[in-house]
Amino acid sequence: MRRPPDGAARRPTPGERAAETPGEWRAETPAAAVATEHGMIGTPPAPPLERFDDPGGGARRMAAWLIAVLLAAAVALWLVVLSASQATSEAIALPAIERGIVALTGLDALIEVQGEQLAAQAAAGEAVSVGGFPVREIAIPAGEVTVDGEFDRERLREAVLSLSARRVYASGVAAFEGGEEIAAEASMFSFAGGIKTLLEALSSDNHSTASVWLWPLGAACLVLGALLLAAGAGFGRFIALGVVLIVAAVPVALGSLALRLAVDVAAPGGGDLIVDEFVAIARQFAALPLRNALWTLGGGVAILAPSMVLNALFDRSFRRPAAIDVDAAAGGR
Repeated sequence: MRRPPDGAARRPTPGERAAETPGEWRAETPAAAVATEHGMIGTPPAPPLERFDDPGGGARRMAAWLIAVLLAAAVALWLVVLSASQATSEAIALPAIERGIVALTGLDALIEVQGEQLAAQAAAGEAVSVGGFPVREIAIPAGEVTVDGEFDRERLREAVLSLSARRVYASGVAAFEGGEEIAAEASMFSFAGGIKTLLEALSSDNHSTASVWLWPLGAACLVLGALLLAAGAGFGRFIALGVVLIVAAVPVALGSLALRLAVDVAAPGGGDLIVDEFVAIARQFAALPLRNALWTLGGGVAILAPSMVLNALFDRSFRRPAAIDVDAAAGGR
């Protein structure tokens, strides 16, 4: 056996260390479990699960937090853009504009008063135009307002509303006679200014702009969501995703409720037909972001709740100590 050089510290043998500091030595080297014909004797050491709880360390946690914040902001912005795209789509905007035109112009009364004159125009094969109707250049071909040679007022009403709504959808209040001048004089905080703002918002240009941003934002949400899942560990990653969806949906829902409250507070009373119609239209559009936010909130809860339950069950299962009855194992029971 080679002797250590003079002056060098000799490493004690395991027996010497156990004799000198028995408590310390046993604490450092716990007795291993022994498998016998009677079973396992002893308690296997618990696995160091703490090392697996945070496989990436602090840098990974910080990255997950940053991704979660970016994802919450992206989802909230996407909900706003989605609501704007839905509100300005033809399927939703055009019927709302038609309601507004009926209330503003009194179209039904105009057709009722001019019924005979309009029927004569259709019988003569001329383009039928409703006198006093304020939307510019609205003339309907006679063939579109007659059935078996008979003048049909309902067909005329539908054709006039459809054409005028598309004009307003394309150019806003400029489609009305003197609309630009009236809109320029209307205060932003007046009811006339509110009508102008609503009609200008329901435009094809705004729909195109919202649609351009909708898909890139949706793609960004998907990418950030995938990164969040990759940065997490275990069921914690799904818990984080559920929390992010809830956090993103709450401000959008509150903003929608605040917008509806502002419409109710700002609307003048008195039971005016025009006021009632445009308040109803504004409420309809304020409900769109609320509906989208509630769907997102429900999705977040649907992910969060089962993930928390599964995480608690698996965490308890892995961390439960393996208690073994040594006496029972030694006795063969």
